[in-house]
Amino acid sequence: MYIVPGLDDVKIACITLKVKGVELFGFLLYSDSDRVLVDYMKEGIFELDIITGNQCVLFVIEPPSKKWFSYVKQKQHIWWDSYGTRYTKKRRLVDKLSESLRNFTTKFSGITVDGNSNCTIVIGNDNSVRLDSLIQEEYNVVFDRQEALNIAKHFGVEYRSLPCIVFFNELEGNEIVIKYLGNHKDQTSIKNYLRSFFDSEEFKKLIESGV
Repeated sequence: MYIVPGLDDVKIACITLKVKGVELFGFLLYSDSDRVLVDYMKEGIFELDIITGNQCVLFVIEPPSKKWFSYVKQKQHIWWDSYGTRYTKKRRLVDKLSESLRNFTTKFSGITVDGNSNCTIVIGNDNSVRLDSLIQEEYNVVFDRQEALNIAKHFGVEYRSLPCIVFFNELEGNEIVIKYLGNHKDQTSIKNYLRSFFDSEEFKKLIESGV
């Protein structure tokens, strides 16, 4: 899996990934309104990173979680090389600020601070803000799932086809394969569907022959 904010980052990533032996690219397209898939991706992104294998990379627009940063760093994931340093600096800044606030609460009038990395600042009556939520909110803006609609347009995919996976070899090429994901009522359903697909001969043929 390879989280991106938009197509410009995909263009750069494809060059690097091809050098590393990736044979097939895909873009997992869904928006905020595709709630089952949004909820599934909170944990499913880690499974998809494994079951897609080494020869296929799926791009996705999904705000990276703290768990994702830990995962890619531990795995020495190629995503970490491109994005890790850029975004973890902000997370380290939040942690340092949390620690500082915790140690110096007596200097703040009308402000109480609880915790450390999950520090909450309370100002006045019931006006609280988690510092960690501030950085996550920024990620939500940069990695906006609604951008998937513009990417669908780039590939010539109808909006009603979402959610789907668009497979391609060249981002600007005309040859694509669309895998429709259908309607799923819960996370178990979409999980089993994706597991079956990435186990299938259909997927293996895409790897072998390309799009």
